[in-house]
Amino acid sequence: MTLTLDAPPAPEAVSRSRTQPWVLGWTGVSMLLAAFAPTALTGRSGIDLVERVLLAGVVTFVGAHGHRRTWLVTGALAAVAARGVSLALVLIGLAVAVSDARFKRRSRANGAVVSGALVNAVLWYPRGPTTIVSLVAGVLVVVILLASGSGNLRRKPRRILGGVLVALVVLTVVVAAIVGWSGIRARGDVEAGTTAARAALAAVRRGDAEGARTSLATARDALESADRELGTPTAPADVVPGLAQQMSAVRVAIDEALAVTEAADELVQIDYDQLRYDGRLDLQKVGTLQPSSASVLDALDQAQRSLDDVRSGWLLPPLQSRLDEFAGEVADARDDAELADQILAVTPGLLGGQGDRHYLVAFLTPAELRGSGGFIGSFAELEALDGDVNLVRSGRIKELIDAVPPGVRTLSGPDDYVRRWGQFDPQDFLQDVTFPLDWPTAASVLAELYPQSGGRPVDGVIAVDPSGLAALLELTGPVSVPGIREPLSADNAVEFLTKQQYLTYADRASREEVLEAASRATFNRLTNASLPAPRRLGEVLSPAARARHLQIWSPDEEEEALFRTVHADGSVSVPKGTDALAVVQQNSANNKIDAYLQRTVTYDADVDVATGHVEATATITLTNAVPTLDLPRPVVGNTKDRPDGTSISLVTIMTPFRVTSATLDGFPVDLAADRESGLNTWQLSDVAVGKGDTVTLVVKLSGGVDLRKGYQFRYLPQPMANPDILKATATAKNGRFDVDGRDRSQVEVEAAAAETVAIDEAVRR
Repeated sequence: MTLTLDAPPAPEAVSRSRTQPWVLGWTGVSMLLAAFAPTALTGRSGIDLVERVLLAGVVTFVGAHGHRRTWLVTGALAAVAARGVSLALVLIGLAVAVSDARFKRRSRANGAVVSGALVNAVLWYPRGPTTIVSLVAGVLVVVILLASGSGNLRRKPRRILGGVLVALVVLTVVVAAIVGWSGIRARGDVEAGTTAARAALAAVRRGDAEGARTSLATARDALESADRELGTPTAPADVVPGLAQQMSAVRVAIDEALAVTEAADELVQIDYDQLRYDGRLDLQKVGTLQPSSASVLDALDQAQRSLDDVRSGWLLPPLQSRLDEFAGEVADARDDAELADQILAVTPGLLGGQGDRHYLVAFLTPAELRGSGGFIGSFAELEALDGDVNLVRSGRIKELIDAVPPGVRTLSGPDDYVRRWGQFDPQDFLQDVTFPLDWPTAASVLAELYPQSGGRPVDGVIAVDPSGLAALLELTGPVSVPGIREPLSADNAVEFLTKQQYLTYADRASREEVLEAASRATFNRLTNASLPAPRRLGEVLSPAARARHLQIWSPDEEEEALFRTVHADGSVSVPKGTDALAVVQQNSANNKIDAYLQRTVTYDADVDVATGHVEATATITLTNAVPTLDLPRPVVGNTKDRPDGTSISLVTIMTPFRVTSATLDGFPVDLAADRESGLNTWQLSDVAVGKGDTVTLVVKLSGGVDLRKGYQFRYLPQPMANPDILKATATAKNGRFDVDGRDRSQVEVEAAAAETVAIDEAVRR
């Protein structure tokens, strides 16, 4: 009898049969984790889910068969770009790989854990593989794990894996070729369409209806052609990682450009001249424009969101650059559309669509400084009813002052104003009401005092100085003014009203009469002129408004919000935690010499980045550049018994900080402390500057700022005949400024401060 015994199974087969369920189990866990990963391989959620799960499954299973040194190498590579969850996964993978070294033979179950953790670390990189470093690291991790493990697979799985990879490579090459050919054919149309769309937006913004129509037609034809070329033929690109994002970005740009052109087509139909008839603005037509404006705003909002979304992924540099340009132009157009929508919503009410409205206009003279820009020389009253705006009253400020005896008018607030300026009896001397730098404060005082001076209650107050009047004259064209030899124009208004009028007219009454006549002529022309396009209005009036030469206040919150948007509110608003400085002068000599005053302001701030503490020095240099004493007494004389040609003023420093010391031409001085407009005020009386002389006020400041949003500084200019020359420097201590990604120990800005000057820089501790 012969016994036959089966040979025992090989050790490798026993090991494989025991570990295979564990390998499959950990592969399943890896696939489940990948399903929730944030990485967008193609940018399409359904496709991304399938591709992440398949990628994690294949890499985990194949990588489990790799070598220990491969696990360690790929772990080190994966750690390069790992943060947060991905870093935790890398550490888990490395820990298991190291612990497996205790055994003589590697464990494929442990290999599955390592490979699954590392491939998921790649898929859980923050914001996905959107940088070159994370992209390269992720590709290397996947390739090395597959290459190492595939060599140890059995023949059949290895053949299947090889066949799949070859098929994927062939598919990718074919799809790339199709996309490349379609892209070449569509490139000209894409460029022509987006260029025409940008031109159409620009034409709409400047009110060029004919140019906009031509550009819109060109854009529509070219973009529709490009859309056909890049439609169905390139659909397979949606499943190819990397290529899908490029195609999606191009399609989004085309789709949004088409949407914007369709929406903008509604605004092209607007004829701004037809909005006015018989000198009246047609408020009914204005009302019909708002739905069109709102649809354009919605289209631009959607375009901005879509472009921001596709630009957040990894794109090839040329495409990224083009999309950035287009997105910037869409953002600019969106801001314009939002402003137009806001204007259309507010305009009917402003122009008497819901009942008559009355506005007081104060004409300021910076030749004799006050905080808001100058003393009031004359006034006017505008009436608006159903879109018809008329100048119903104008006169010299003396008319209002003499309307009632001194002591009859009363002033109830604001509290800051009454406390700081009540001692000068502004209710009796209305020409001096403009003491504060903050125009809404001065305007609210004027609105309270005007009805007590024979006027009607008003719904808003407008301040205009010679520079502001020049901007209005740029819209109206030159106007003839009784008493002035040549027409008043945008070119000569500032020089005449600031200086020449005092040389031409000896007595005050004549000067005030001419100023009143010039103001009346300008506003009469303005209220009866054709309505310019919004872009033209912005180009002309925005610089004057930003420089506070044209300031508007309304007690209505919605209207005031519009004036803030267009920077015409003239308010003093400094966010808490922001460094700020304003230098404000009040003429104390009752002369008109401030037309020749030049100020130079230097601000040096040492910013402790670790604590937010700031030590600063403000150096204010006042130069009296009056050319000669052979000028009329109203210009060079004074009421302080000082030599002719002397500038005498009350100087106030506005800042959130406290003053630790001050000197005037090297001699210590004490500054009186108070508060106004949410800032500390430090003032010095009777600062005198003789003809051709210069005096220097140096103020040491100390305080703290909030650096969570970086270091922020604001210089708030006072409206003046000659803008301040400003140089502001900030030096970082115990840290650095982050300027466009570069570390800087110092930042500075130098400018003629006709408008607010800002420093906004991130900081690094």
